[in-house]
Amino acid sequence: INIINARFKDNLTASECALEVDMSYTHFSRCFKSVTGKSFTRYLAEVRVNHAEKDLFLTDKTITEIAYTYGFNDASYFVATYKKLRGMTPHKMRNKKS
Repeated sequence: INIINARFKDNLTASECALEVDMSYTHFSRCFKSVTGKSFTRYLAEVRVNHAEKDLFLTDKTITEIAYTYGFNDASYFVATYKKLRGMTPHKMRNKKS
């Protein structure tokens, strides 16, 4: 969790984190889910979306700029992930809040 919080903007993988904590990928994945109740990918996506949401409401950055700033390699993936977690697209959420 500390690694994710420190490096969520990076191209971070569960394999890298497993190596950093000296665990096999499988053991790390099981332990991570046991502790957080979420998969590594889901947890990382939630952290990224939570941080991205601040820029969504407080800046005029485009959705694409926000996506890349917070570690998403593809704006479409950011939009899909955001919608999955928040129930609407970032564009709709931004318009709703303004």
